[in-house]
Amino acid sequence: GAFDTISHDPSQPYNQAIVSGLHQALPSYQNFGWEPRVGFAWQPFGRGNTVIRGGVGIFSDIFPGLLSSAFDTNSPLKNTFVSSGLQLAPGLPGSSQTATTASNSAFVTGFNSGLNLAQIQAVAPLFTPPVVTNAVDHVKYPTYYEWNFEIQQAIGSKMSIALNYVGNHGSNLALLNPAMNAYCGSACVGSLSAANGVPISSFVGLPTAPLDPRFSTVSEASNPGISNYNGLVVEFTRHMSKSLQVQASYTWSHALDDISNGGFLPFNFDTNTSILAGQNPYNLRQYNYGNSDYDSRQNFTASYVYDTPQLKGWVGYLLDWTISGTVFAHTGFPFTVIDGNNTALLGAYNYGPALGLDMFANSTVGPLSCSSSATTTPCMTPAEFPSAVGPGGIATFGAQRRNQLYGPFFFDTDMALMKTFHIPHWEGAKFQVGAQAFNLFNHPNFDQPIGNISNPQFGSILTTVGPPTSIFGSFLGADDAPRAVQIKAQITF
Repeated sequence: GAFDTISHDPSQPYNQAIVSGLHQALPSYQNFGWEPRVGFAWQPFGRGNTVIRGGVGIFSDIFPGLLSSAFDTNSPLKNTFVSSGLQLAPGLPGSSQTATTASNSAFVTGFNSGLNLAQIQAVAPLFTPPVVTNAVDHVKYPTYYEWNFEIQQAIGSKMSIALNYVGNHGSNLALLNPAMNAYCGSACVGSLSAANGVPISSFVGLPTAPLDPRFSTVSEASNPGISNYNGLVVEFTRHMSKSLQVQASYTWSHALDDISNGGFLPFNFDTNTSILAGQNPYNLRQYNYGNSDYDSRQNFTASYVYDTPQLKGWVGYLLDWTISGTVFAHTGFPFTVIDGNNTALLGAYNYGPALGLDMFANSTVGPLSCSSSATTTPCMTPAEFPSAVGPGGIATFGAQRRNQLYGPFFFDTDMALMKTFHIPHWEGAKFQVGAQAFNLFNHPNFDQPIGNISNPQFGSILTTVGPPTSIFGSFLGADDAPRAVQIKAQITF
């Protein structure tokens, strides 16, 4: 059940706190999702040159299936224990391996016998409480309310231009909160590092002891997230005439949310990793509601196909080629400056550890965009983003909104040069041969600068990013960034 609704009495036996033998991991999962939609199209002048269209609808997504693997590894099916401050040598007294093996043996016996925390610790003094994942009592579908209004105008018989406003609002978005049982007592504040060297006396925002001492890290799945998007799209289309076809669009937009990309998987995973959980485990919206990981304010895309003029004779035959290509250009994606050192220290006190759970650094600057010049000169300094553990001896969560800094501009273009031969006696069949160039100008596109103030290279760009199209596919990082050319032959029929 939901972590804040169960009993946290340490004298309660483990086999009463953890219910096993269930036939459904999510017994109260939403069964039905209603998705009404309506649209319209209107020709105000009756000739078809001007079309006004729009629509509104409700769309649902499925809850991330990764949650099932988290439940598969829950106690008592699979027991996970985390030990810290112990030597690693397997088998030696006092080692991590010895402690966790003893914890597992004591827990299995104690769970089957109905023992509580104190009774198990009496048998295994180095017992560490298990790591668990739970879900709230009622899991809902992530739901999106979407709408648009478009005006399209024909320009002659071959061209058209469209102006389209697109908006949506998301609710019940998925979150896996890995800090439900986080705390920061005297040992914790003593380990934290302050930006000015002042000893820490307390941490505001976390309790001084775990809410439930029977468990260590508790990750809870729920649906608290929201999102909002507003975009204006201008699209120009030139349909194929004798030799040229062009389609181009420009989008000016703003996307905001608490957690991006479905909640469980990062959108950014190279230099900086997406923030996948709330900095404050008890108030997601306090710091997390900000620009989406993929909030690119301006985006331009274009594609074209051009057939060279058809001349007569052998000269025309040799010069009869098709040139096609794509263009991608957009402003940089946002990221968050984090305090990695103190995030790691809090990890020993049930604050994670989890991918994308980070303490934010404080900020003394407004929205900032880093250009590619950060490859040689850092675009920001630690002085502009002091540690979340700041002056006065009182530590707090970093007072910075998520995703307020932007990486460099992106540009890429591809081109293909192909020649077509009609295959005799095979209706509609063609043989094509030519070459394709990906990242035609061999233009480097740079990743975001390092956003961890604990890293000595903070503010510097160290890597490039790959284009959205490549011989090698997407998501290979810098491996597919340089220009690549391939010779291509194909048969179409």
